[in-house]
Amino acid sequence: MKRFTFFVLLIILLTACGFNSGEKDLQPPGSSTEIDGTGGLEARHDTRIPAQYAGKGDPTSTDEESIARGAAIYAANCASCHGESGMGDGPAGAALNPAPAALATSISTVEDDYLFWRISEGSGPFNSAMPAWKSALDEQSRWDLIHFLRSLEQ
Repeated sequence: MKRFTFFVLLIILLTACGFNSGEKDLQPPGSSTEIDGTGGLEARHDTRIPAQYAGKGDPTSTDEESIARGAAIYAANCASCHGESGMGDGPAGAALNPAPAALATSISTVEDDYLFWRISEGSGPFNSAMPAWKSALDEQSRWDLIHFLRSLEQ
């Protein structure tokens, strides 16, 4: 009985501490592209950005037209899971595990290179239902989407 109790407590402790099941790092720990683990999106995932996306800056301008284009892209492709206001409460997202991120409250915790990577590659190593958009959305459209997502920040 003591051994059983010990194992149950060990499992609870490891689960509560976010036990990593041996997923491979995309870059070595301590990489300059590692995002600060303060919560939000990066708390849900391993956020070491692949070299092809690391440090990628926004080459476009954020203006009302770009935000409007991004809003249309979001409404057509993202709102069904992430919700109309970006709170992760879209009707299609209700059945997903893990649940879609509440972008409006966590978008400020990540950099543009992270967002561009996740939109481009989708689920990648994160085992979520997020599709990759790099073949469906050109680079300008992905930046427009990021501009819109930044406008949701709460």
